[in-house]
Amino acid sequence: MAQPHRHLAFCAMAFGFAGVCAAAEDAERQFEALFGKDLRRVTAAAGTRDDAELGTQILDAARRAKGLPELRALMCQKAYELAIRDEAGYATAIAAAKALAQLVPDRAADCQEKLLKAYRLVFAKARAAKRLAAGKQLAEQLLLVADLKAKTAQWAEAESLYRQALGVATSLRLAVRPAILEKIRQAAAARQIHLRKTYLEGRLVKAPADLEARADLIRLYVIDMDRPDEAAGLLTDGLDEALRTYVPLAAKPIEDVPPQACLELAEWYRGLSAKAAKAGRVTALGRAKQYYERFLSAGQPKDVARVKVQVELKDVTGELAKLVGEDKPALALPGAVLVMTFDKDTLFEEDGHAFVRDLSGRGNHALVVGAAPTAGLAGEALAFDGQDDFVSLGNPRWLQITGSMTIAMWLWPQQLGARRNPFNKAYGGEGTITLERSGTAHFYWGTSGADKRPFQRFLMRTPIPAGEWTHLVVVRDLRNGQMRWYRNGVLAVQAAASYPAARPSKAKAYLGKGYAGSFFGKMDEVAIFAGALSAAEVKALYDLGREGKSLR
Repeated sequence: MAQPHRHLAFCAMAFGFAGVCAAAEDAERQFEALFGKDLRRVTAAAGTRDDAELGTQILDAARRAKGLPELRALMCQKAYELAIRDEAGYATAIAAAKALAQLVPDRAADCQEKLLKAYRLVFAKARAAKRLAAGKQLAEQLLLVADLKAKTAQWAEAESLYRQALGVATSLRLAVRPAILEKIRQAAAARQIHLRKTYLEGRLVKAPADLEARADLIRLYVIDMDRPDEAAGLLTDGLDEALRTYVPLAAKPIEDVPPQACLELAEWYRGLSAKAAKAGRVTALGRAKQYYERFLSAGQPKDVARVKVQVELKDVTGELAKLVGEDKPALALPGAVLVMTFDKDTLFEEDGHAFVRDLSGRGNHALVVGAAPTAGLAGEALAFDGQDDFVSLGNPRWLQITGSMTIAMWLWPQQLGARRNPFNKAYGGEGTITLERSGTAHFYWGTSGADKRPFQRFLMRTPIPAGEWTHLVVVRDLRNGQMRWYRNGVLAVQAAASYPAARPSKAKAYLGKGYAGSFFGKMDEVAIFAGALSAAEVKALYDLGREGKSLR
């Protein structure tokens, strides 16, 4: 290939694109002045190797340029379009798409689609030893794009991409296959709900007085979508009295519902479950279980009615166990808002940065800085160097937990002797864990919504050793006004909670670093719940890890 006028680009950049970047010129005209001649030449050529080479040169120029974000973004776009035409340019195309996403965050979703196209081509051309790595990369990107589609309720597209990821995972025998199957199930169910919702909404637009359609839509929100708050806005005169009575109650926080009303809501949800499909039955029975438990925890007199509720609760729990037993992993994790196993197939790279996938279904994927994969208790773990390694969880609404809360993790301290933070958000807000010099653990939380008073310090005085795996669980049970520390599945200490609720903070949450210091050692099987786990549930978590089994 004849050399393009690279000197033109570099000279122009060296002088700030003097003479080319007049204020009136837009990015297209600037690009034409720099690369137009070469672009037309390679486009007219018979082969595609020249396209890839020019794409690489344009991307190099974009990287060296200073300022001019619109021009640099256009250069990355053009570099991608040229490089993707030839196998020799696939790496350039991938780099260009990542650079474009950084330059224009609003185009991040489009850039993920570009990356997916490139990874498909890389996998199609991969041979022998490189095929496994290329397949893992493709499966990860398919899942990432599918998750983006799911977030915007593009369920048909999401399901299709999940199925493609399943095909890749199956052909290469990747361990992520069970997780993908669950995503497919969820996407297919959500697609059917979306179609039903659209149909019913259409009927109401045409005929607002159509009580049958309105009632069906309300039940869809209550049972299939578990959104009684939205269903309450659809209530109107003429509807069934039970809907008008119980939907507003179901829309309230469970702590605000009187005990007797909880009992009525539990029985109402059980009645709804009888006519629901499987997913709806799980939702309705789960709600019934919560209301029965709320009734019993409210300290009602120990009479015949209370005994009857205990029997009903046992029956509902049994029904739920049968329903979810076929689809759930070894351990059900109700209320989980963050689940991280750190297994290799949950780690992925994006825009040159490492991330770990959240398996709770909440999408709280996190940035990994420095921490490296290592042998864990169940699969792989992350190793932290005690200096500048951490996992950034951000500040998603799912982690702004003000009520009951459980944090569980396996820790293997490399050494003790310094204060360190395995988990940190705000010690006067949602909560922070410190590992003290002696190996004792403290949990701080409070009502300032920041790193300041007022806060409660809850101590576990039994130290954990260095060089060994220990399962730590802290439970903030505000329904019962209790704080509990568990060590290796056994209750270590219990105390009264100082406040009825925490105050949410604007602070980011981290694993491995915080105000006290950076964690030094290994961490595995981290789970955070927006609720208080029972002693039996904590023991089940411990037993799972002790047996070398992952949370998923």
